[in-house]
Amino acid sequence: DKNVLPFRIDYVDTIKVGTTGDKQVSAIDTESALLAPARVSQVTRYILEHFDQKTKRQEGYALGERRVKGFNSIFATASIDAARRYYNAFQLALRDLPSDRQLKIGLIYSYGANDPVEDGALEEEGFDTGALSLDARSFLEDAIQDYNGTFGTSFDTSTDRFGNYYKDLSLKLKQREIDLVIVVNMFLTGFDATTLNTLFVDKNLRAHGLIQAY
Repeated sequence: DKNVLPFRIDYVDTIKVGTTGDKQVSAIDTESALLAPARVSQVTRYILEHFDQKTKRQEGYALGERRVKGFNSIFATASIDAARRYYNAFQLALRDLPSDRQLKIGLIYSYGANDPVEDGALEEEGFDTGALSLDARSFLEDAIQDYNGTFGTSFDTSTDRFGNYYKDLSLKLKQREIDLVIVVNMFLTGFDATTLNTLFVDKNLRAHGLIQAY
């Protein structure tokens, strides 16, 4: 349909990972390489340098009674640790950008099962922030306070308010009021927004899980 905006999935591929006979050691080495500060910085720079092109920032269109420019995106990461590192990297990189290249960036994750799912299917994260480690929950709390400062809201990681944060973040995506949201699994299944045209991916999506996300 020529009237439907093409949706793109942008895989971040900056490292070649070999295989070894010891899968456990290989997995540890792989995670360490993927989360190396230099690589995280490289991926962050890539997204910032190509963001306007991918999301068509110079193209205007009507959204309800408003006229907006460009589309927004989601950045899917492989783990809570990865999401946190990327959030910090974006905050640091944005400090050096001029006002016309600033982005509004959100972060959301919650506790989810880490066991592999058959056929690569994605399991939706729940809203159980109480099961997060103290460090992971504290980081999420700080990111939500950043969000509150940007949008004048008052959310936190408590059970009731975290659910409302999810709903508000979802609405901000649909209304094109936020540019990029860093996630682990949230928003990768059962979510749709006509303003969303790019999914940056730095995680293993395969088989059924890839189709779910697409």
